[in-house]
Amino acid sequence: MESACIPLTSISVYAAESLANYNIPAGDLGEVLSEIASTGGRPIAFPAALTNGRRAGPIVGKMTVLAAVAKALAGTGLTVVGGSSGPLTVRAVSGGAAATSGAALDIADIDVAGNASQSHDNGFQAGDAGATTRLADAPAREVPLAVSSVTSSVIQSQSLTSATDAIQNVAGVTLAPNAQGVPSYTIRGFVAGAPYINGDQGAALATVPIDDIDRVEVLKGPTSILTGQTDDGGAVNISTKKPTDQTIRDLTVRYGSFGYKTLAFDLGGIVPDTEGFTYRLNTSGNLADHSYGGDKRPHEYLISPSLQWKDQDTSVLVGARYYDTKLGQPPLSFIPTTGGNPPGDLVRVPRGASQGNDAVGVKTQSADFYSDQSHDFGRFLGFDVTLNNHVQYSIQNGAAPFFDWEGDQFGNQADALIVYEKYAKTGLALRPNLTLKYDAGFLQQTTKIGFDYSDDRNSEDSLYGGSSIINIDGSGSPLPIPTATTAVETAKLSATDIDSGYYLVDKVDTFNGRLHILGSVREDHFSEKNIDGFALPGFSTSTVTKGGQDGFSWVGGGAFDVTPWFTIYGNRNNGFSAQIGVNEATGAPLSPQQRDQSEVGGRFYLFDKKLTLTTSFYKLMQTNVSVADPTDPTGLRQILVAGEASRGFEFEAQGEITRGWNAIASFSAIHAAYTDPNYTSIIPAVPQYAASLWSTYTLQQGVFAGFTFGFGAHGNVSSFVEGYDSSFHSVGYKVPGYVVEDAMIGYSHNNYSLTLKMNNLTNEYFYSPARNAQVVVVGEGRNFMLTGKYSF
Repeated sequence: MESACIPLTSISVYAAESLANYNIPAGDLGEVLSEIASTGGRPIAFPAALTNGRRAGPIVGKMTVLAAVAKALAGTGLTVVGGSSGPLTVRAVSGGAAATSGAALDIADIDVAGNASQSHDNGFQAGDAGATTRLADAPAREVPLAVSSVTSSVIQSQSLTSATDAIQNVAGVTLAPNAQGVPSYTIRGFVAGAPYINGDQGAALATVPIDDIDRVEVLKGPTSILTGQTDDGGAVNISTKKPTDQTIRDLTVRYGSFGYKTLAFDLGGIVPDTEGFTYRLNTSGNLADHSYGGDKRPHEYLISPSLQWKDQDTSVLVGARYYDTKLGQPPLSFIPTTGGNPPGDLVRVPRGASQGNDAVGVKTQSADFYSDQSHDFGRFLGFDVTLNNHVQYSIQNGAAPFFDWEGDQFGNQADALIVYEKYAKTGLALRPNLTLKYDAGFLQQTTKIGFDYSDDRNSEDSLYGGSSIINIDGSGSPLPIPTATTAVETAKLSATDIDSGYYLVDKVDTFNGRLHILGSVREDHFSEKNIDGFALPGFSTSTVTKGGQDGFSWVGGGAFDVTPWFTIYGNRNNGFSAQIGVNEATGAPLSPQQRDQSEVGGRFYLFDKKLTLTTSFYKLMQTNVSVADPTDPTGLRQILVAGEASRGFEFEAQGEITRGWNAIASFSAIHAAYTDPNYTSIIPAVPQYAASLWSTYTLQQGVFAGFTFGFGAHGNVSSFVEGYDSSFHSVGYKVPGYVVEDAMIGYSHNNYSLTLKMNNLTNEYFYSPARNAQVVVVGEGRNFMLTGKYSF
């Protein structure tokens, strides 16, 4: 492509370029240029020193990217260099044409707005708030909610192989894997549900393979702005890769501990010989000889094609995603219930001591078919009106053969419960909305009016093989896996959940683009029908539970740019969760859980706004909580308690400190407890303090230019787990805290890179926080991952 200096008065000659609708409030010039790049889908490079202290905007109306940049630069003494397509560069006008004829710039002074990530992230620093807020294109600094995003640059630098590993970078999130090895976590002290995928609830026993993930987002607090049935403490959303007009030809290979190996392709760009079509194809295969718990041949296979067509008013995206996974069960420790009251410490189970075989490990097959549509109707009564819709249909099925300890220890042996679960799920999600944008000069407003509908149908079969006495040191034959003919008892469950709701989200930007006000209200109806069955030879029974509940929820908050480098924000956030069933203690129907959060925080933008620091204080309360009756040794009976609450402080930092030096860090302090004086149980798997740090430095000059070195650590203090002593009394036990250190070295040159990552450098033996005293996961020991990437 031939580059040319384009006089500001002559930009209209490129009117053939695609038009886009802009509604960018007045603000810092660098941020306005970033928004233009984001909206127009075209990278813009600019010297950071030139934009510092300059303001621009508002930029409103339908125009080309070049025209929008010209409007932003008017009166600044700056000009733009570039052609009718491809990247643009902003430069100073000094001494006539000679100063803008293409002289080389120091790359250290260049910011780039717009990249292959649809979230417009800049290295470790998140660009926008993502799908968790319904305002996917809103800059993160303008959203008065706690949203943390782990970018693709962080994921790549840490050589991560799962979305679960990514959220260890986020403050307030604690991982607590279950007996099946399935990722499970708490957010701000409350249990979180299955991760969302692009705003849709995903499968409970699987997550999207890492090679299809663009970024991982965590919305903290009640999630009513995202969904009517709010999650307890927050939600994790996985944002997948989308079609792009930038050419992508990436080959990735990995080799790691336990014979782990990967071959993955990421392909994208403009469909040749077409007008307006772009595509993305991600495919990968991961296979290992065995998991660190000992289960044989875990694997992960993915194919994810998508295609998008766009013109100046309409966009249609269609895609499909299929993945087949088998997880390995990790080694499990437990707290024995014999030999004392209260019982002794956690049993030290050797790593790799799983009694697994080819049949053990959660197996999942998932197919998602989805489409996004958008049409801009233009201006109506002063509003820019756009109709959007998202639809997805999902099919999942799988099996989960596993064991967990009963906790009875006999010398070097213990009781193990053998279980085999099969499940199947279908889900339909529909999310249309009407978006209205209005610009009055001193005030800009974005309003979304929408409807959500989801229909999820689940069935589960559990075959219990009974208890076996097995060696806890890993010796002996593999555990027998029960079948329909050998099972002692069979449990069956089918459930139909239908949720429909109406919502309104409104964002107002005023006071010269410095004040940002966000509000949301929604009304939802949730209906559920459960059929619980239980069968023994010659005996069977089933219970049908059904009902419906309505819920109203709301969000209100504001953010104010006190200075160009400091923003203060606050919110009040409310939500509900339906509970279908009966209070076993009173016989009365369960009423919905209610959630309420108050939060204040500040965001600091340092080092030319390339590093973001976020601090937040919050109080999150949940009332009318359904819990297991502590007087019932079976743990099956449910009662209601007044509620539970958590309060805490969080700190996060992510971005570039100086040229080549990037970091992401977090710290959280949480106090969580039940608020009912008659219910003295502890909230499990919530350490009071947790922290993480990951930092990389890339050498910029000399013979070692291109080498990157990274180091980090993450861990938490001790937490508690609830269990029962030998007399079936509820008891809280302590799970020790830990710190794990990681390191990496990498080299990048032209189109290829090579990275070696070492995890758990000191081979620390540690336990993950747990919710059940019989299922405490032993963490993975020292391991490595070698990753090579080639762009062709």
